[in-house]
Amino acid sequence: MNAQMVLTIFLLFQETTDVTWLERLADILSYSLLIVFCLLIISIYKIFKLKKEIKTLKNKV
Repeated sequence: MNAQMVLTIFLLFQETTDVTWLERLADILSYSLLIVFCLLIISIYKIFKLKKEIKTLKNKV
């Protein structure tokens, strides 16, 4: 094996590890986005629930 082949193998290995790292990062970001979206839905639901409760309390007074 000459130096050019070693360099080529090293560059190919580096590219595959970079792609694997980017795929893992994409997975983490997609799961994070899903969690944030679920938390947003829960918070919107709680806000509407509180607004409804405030209206009922105003009507009682």
